[in-house]
Amino acid sequence: MFKFILNLATSFLFGFSVFAQPALTKYMENIGYFNPAALAYNPCDSLKITSFYRNQWIGINGSPQNFTAMAEYNLKKINSGIGINFNHERIGLFKNNEIGLSYRYSLNFKNQRALSAGASIDIYNLRMKGLLIYGTNNTQEINSADT
Repeated sequence: MFKFILNLATSFLFGFSVFAQPALTKYMENIGYFNPAALAYNPCDSLKITSFYRNQWIGINGSPQNFTAMAEYNLKKINSGIGINFNHERIGLFKNNEIGLSYRYSLNFKNQRALSAGASIDIYNLRMKGLLIYGTNNTQEINSADT
């Protein structure tokens, strides 16, 4: 039981993800999605809203589509930043939806240097259209392929 609690605590401290992150072509504009410690890191209190849409292989059924939107705000008075993100991805039989909240805190040092730490909590929904999978009922064909 102790090992289970230790593994669970370690997973939450260092993070874990069983899903791949979406393929974003403008990752440098949405850096807070990948690294919450860099969230809303600008010199003034400001709101930054970004969104991206990707439609790859137009005209092919099941082609990858991705929509991402993120809003982040720098709270300069308390050396923090907050953000919210939304991601919708459709690839083949799979549809993925993700919504998350992020927070950053910075310790400011001399000479415009800072040490930042960030955390993000995401809810991830994965759906698959299993009825669209076609197979064969001939098990002899499958078994003979293994030999």
